[in-house]
This record gives sequence, C-alpha cells and structure tokens, in this order.
Amino acid sequence: MRKVILIFGCSLFTTAILAQSDSASFTIPRTIVKISPLQFLVRTFELGIERFNPTYSRSFNVAAGVRTGSDDYEKGLGGGVELAYRKYVAPMKFRSRNSRDSYQ
Repeated sequence: MRKVILIFGCSLFTTAILAQSDSASFTIPRTIVKISPLQFLVRTFELGIERFNPTYSRSFNVAAGVRTGSDDYEKGLGGGVELAYRKYVAPMKFRSRNSRDSYQ
C-alpha cells in the first residue's frame, strides 16, 4: 500500500511541475500560409501567403492558383495570381473565452 501511495504522490508532484502557466503565451505568427480548399470544386489549387505588420493592423497577401481543367473554359488549363493589401479597422486582439485562446 505504501508503494501505491508513493507512486501516486510522485506522479502528482511531476504533474504540478510540468503544468503550463496561466499566462497568455499564445501568439499568432506574422506570416500565414493559406490553402483555399473550396477552389478544389472548380479543379484549382490555390496557395497564398499573408504577412502582417507588427501591430496586426495591416497585411499583404499574395496568392497563386493553377487550374487543371474545367468545362467552363475551352482547354480548361490556366493560372492566376492575386495581390492584396489589407488594412483592418481594428487590429487583432488576444481573446480568451471558455479556456480557448485566439486572436480576433
């Protein structure tokens, strides 16, 4: 019985040592790679990169897509490039609701 209590006590001690702190350590990266899955419906693979400024109030987006075939076009092959500069009304802020951390 003593062995069981000792093992149980040691496991509680290690859990307390390895537990994460309650501070907001979640951060959003400044560069995000995005894939548009809905583009697969029209046989297009689109990949984009979005880069935010340090305050997350503006971003620059570059996306490129390759179309492999479609009935709406003659040959159905092609590609496209999208450049976007976005300015947000309010910058992203850290939110914690119901123990879920996110940027909004």
